Amino acid sequence: MALASCPTGEDMAGAVHLTFANEAEQIFCAKENSTVLVDAIAAGGDGTELVQGTHLLTYQHIIGGVPEKASLATNDHGMAQTEMRVPTPSKRWLVPVTVTESAGKREQDQLQAYGDLQSVTLGACTHDMIEDVIAYGREDLYMESPHDRPEFGFAYLARTGTEGEVPTPVTPPGIFANRK
Repeated sequence: MALASCPTGEDMAGAVHLTFANEAEQIFCAKENSTVLVDAIAAGGDGTELVQGTHLLTYQHIIGGVPEKASLATNDHGMAQTEMRVPTPSKRWLVPVTVTESAGKREQDQLQAYGDLQSVTLGACTHDMIEDVIAYGREDLYMESPHDRPEFGFAYLARTGTEGEVPTPVTPPGIFANRK
């Protein structure tokens, strides 16, 4: 597979990689039903499945390349994956989610707010981006800010935090593709 300097949405058939300053890497690739798989390659990575770029289906720790079964969490949004909202600039979406993990099931509302469409540069590549904010119905008021890449159908997690925290955004300095 040849490395390319600036990937496009068509490269999701192979894989699109984001590289970070701490040498971590995230790998995104297309799956059925607008789902992408994210592998965080770092000390103890994570594997997730996303729908429409930002809607989390599964989350699991990866240790030494092996999924840790006890860490598996699944999210049921109560609808078919194809019915889930595609992030759209300046729109909002409130959805009740059933989270199933080793401790059992719990209900959790998720409010997603999508910012304006903007251009961002990663390495030498410029792409459109929508900054999302996802607020979870939890006691600690946990929030995430994924940066959605509409062309690719994925978002990377730029920052997280709970009430009182001032999170530092994470921006990957590079992006490349493995082309088939």
